[in-house]
Amino acid sequence: GAGIAIFNFPSLRDGLPHTVTAKREPLVYNKDYRFYYMLNLLDGGRQQIFFSFGLWVLAHKYSLDVTQLTIILIAVNLISTLIGQQVGDLIDRIGERPMLAAANVLYVVALIGYSFVDNLWVLVGCYTIYSIIFPISWMGANTYLGKIASHIDIAPTIAMGLTMQHVAAIAVPLATGYILNFYGYQIPFMIAAGFAIVTMVSTRFIDPANQKSAARIAEDAAKLVA
Repeated sequence: GAGIAIFNFPSLRDGLPHTVTAKREPLVYNKDYRFYYMLNLLDGGRQQIFFSFGLWVLAHKYSLDVTQLTIILIAVNLISTLIGQQVGDLIDRIGERPMLAAANVLYVVALIGYSFVDNLWVLVGCYTIYSIIFPISWMGANTYLGKIASHIDIAPTIAMGLTMQHVAAIAVPLATGYILNFYGYQIPFMIAAGFAIVTMVSTRFIDPANQKSAARIAEDAAKLVA
């Protein structure tokens, strides 16, 4: 009885049962944020290929065991934790466009390495580099959105971006997994490198200062008047 009471306590109001429904952000497509959506879709496709098959290659082709893979993951997480703040500060200092462009150049290097280099240590290095820098993509995209979107649009726009990533997370691994089974693991990584190249070109069109939505311009004007 006590256990049931404790379990139900958060659902009671004035002694009566009350159903709590989690708030879900609506999905809204706004053409003002088209570059943000595009970044999310391309990043989602690329990341799903890499993280679906990156460790798989190390385990199946080079016979790394669970302990060795765990050491790699711990090292990656430790380095990412140590440099995370510095990466965020660097994005704030030099801007999203150069950081996203540089990150995608490194993605291409790592992915091409997976496609063409037959050396365990090189591939471990490629995996480590990719895993350390991949947060730059969502950090850069979200800071870009924060500069162009009105405050009421930010949450639903992020929700739409995540939805696009989830669509890519379902479709891309299925297609590339088929390719991997019949044509070799190298081709999926070449496809991922193609995503990174398209993203790298797309970042040239990112210009937060001149791409603010009408609602954001109105918000900024209201702040100046106030």
